[in-house]
Amino acid sequence: GSLLTSSLTPADTTYTVANTYNVKLVVSNGTCNDSITQQVYVYSCAVSSGGTGGLESKSLGAAIGIRNFNLYKDGKNGSVQYNASELIAAPKKGAISTMGINGVNSLASIMPYQVSTAYTQYDKSAAVTDLTSITNAIDIRTIDFTLNNSPKAVAFATKTVGAIYSHTKPICDRLKGAQLLNVENVQIQNIPFVRYTILQPNGETEYAISFSAGQKAGRSSYSIQSKWLMSNYASEDTMVNYQLWAASPADVTTMVKEILSRLQSNMTVAQLGTGNDLPGAYVSAASRQGTNLNLTVNNRTATTTGYFKLTQRNTENNTTSSNVVVPFTINANGKTTVSIPVGDSYDADITMVFNNNTEDMLYMADGIWGNSTDNNTTVSQFNVANNSSRTYNANEYALMRDVKVQATTPSYVSIYKYLRGGATAVNLTGYKSFKFTTATNTEGLNLRVTITKEGVNNWKSQYSYLITGLQDGQTYQIGTNEFKSADNTLPASIDLSDVTSVVYNIENPTGQTISFNAGIANAAFSKVDITYQNSLQAKTVGISPNPNNGTFKVSFASPATTQLQLTIIDNLGRMISSTLVNATVGQNSASINLNQGLKKGLYYVSLQGSGIKYDTQKVMIQNK
Repeated sequence: GSLLTSSLTPADTTYTVANTYNVKLVVSNGTCNDSITQQVYVYSCAVSSGGTGGLESKSLGAAIGIRNFNLYKDGKNGSVQYNASELIAAPKKGAISTMGINGVNSLASIMPYQVSTAYTQYDKSAAVTDLTSITNAIDIRTIDFTLNNSPKAVAFATKTVGAIYSHTKPICDRLKGAQLLNVENVQIQNIPFVRYTILQPNGETEYAISFSAGQKAGRSSYSIQSKWLMSNYASEDTMVNYQLWAASPADVTTMVKEILSRLQSNMTVAQLGTGNDLPGAYVSAASRQGTNLNLTVNNRTATTTGYFKLTQRNTENNTTSSNVVVPFTINANGKTTVSIPVGDSYDADITMVFNNNTEDMLYMADGIWGNSTDNNTTVSQFNVANNSSRTYNANEYALMRDVKVQATTPSYVSIYKYLRGGATAVNLTGYKSFKFTTATNTEGLNLRVTITKEGVNNWKSQYSYLITGLQDGQTYQIGTNEFKSADNTLPASIDLSDVTSVVYNIENPTGQTISFNAGIANAAFSKVDITYQNSLQAKTVGISPNPNNGTFKVSFASPATTQLQLTIIDNLGRMISSTLVNATVGQNSASINLNQGLKKGLYYVSLQGSGIKYDTQKVMIQNK
């Protein structure tokens, strides 16, 4: 017979990034070929915990800012921790409660518990119960399924009345820097569900399914809805809204099946509406880059034109909004990035209209300005303002908008600014300084500036810098290496790979209750090394050797490229030598060779130019 040969496409590939890959095997005997394409899944080591999710900042800006600020102060940020008190004993196979949606502890009875025998279940609901006070949820439950203390799968459920839960994982995660790799329909027990593949900023790939189980008076079945857009959900009297995600699609399917089984043990379940609810085009990634919003559109059609409608608020204080329509042209059947100028505005509801249909809806929010005080402090005014005249530099990471506060306090008032919406961490490695301009009608206050890191979960350990005697109209530029851990438990130099916010603690040092105004403007992280810049500004020169016989070198640092006059003067003020020096930024040197028959004695070296003058230095010249 003929010799069989085989080949793989791609050939002998090592996959290191979590994703779904198509691998094709071709077998041939020289005349006939046969092939098979197999999907290969490379799974992430972990996914995000249910205790960290559940909402984005839409219409909740101040509440979310306070919530996140308090989480940091209470040391509840950073990597997820699992406690023995949170352990859940998984029920035996087939042991399903018959408690319905409206029963006592109803969410607990219709959660999944049997994802894998290798997993350990932890109830993380306590971390999100406060969401009932700031969202439309009346009950919340979340479970992490872990392996070696890393979350592998998560079930997050909310109970609402008369409407769907108003925050979904695809919206939240795209705003936090994640990419939506795929949106597809999957059939589970003959019901279509929308499944998402999400690539997180840390490289983890998550598979997610969102759906709602609804109950209506007079109906003896639960409705099941899994829609792409929240606006496509039909409202039910009572709704349990599930967000399920895991490192593998199989684990997500397992959770859906168990939930359906638990619901079916009480009443039948039925799909509400039609299935196959998929967009022809959607925003796969969204990122705010300074004053521009970059939206990557994944177009799965031949249509190439559409428009974004932004309902935009300029600042956190604004109660009114403005509508902006931005037409766009994109590639057919591919991805295109559309850049939209948004200035230093705070937030925007974004609707993408494409092929005469609303195909996608998402929400943009910059990190919020907020304030926090103790019980003895009153904040009478807190105003955030746009700065249309501000100049943005390419080597800076700007904190958008300016802020002013009016307070009465015997102690302090804190002003905080998150770098991104949802308190998402930003990698600022390579930035060397932090600068801002202050305003105050009461000089002499203290200002403690703290850079918060996501990975530091002890508030007293966060890196800070103290300014005493705060001045009005002063621009401060502080080297990031000057920020120190307050309790000295962290390394001497701050790691800026996970910065979430900057906190300005305005402190009253008088011991008396006083009223004051204070403000922060033009805040930005900069790549300028201020320590190096300060060394350049030190107007000193070095002379080597000293003493010498008239031949020596003059060394100095220059902050700019400029021409300088180097002059040698004797002790009677007479000019002995004058040399023009072309200085460059950084360290410079000039060689001097005095050929005159100079007397032994003390001479002076003067170095100056336009707008710059160095300290005069002494040089001792010996007889040749």
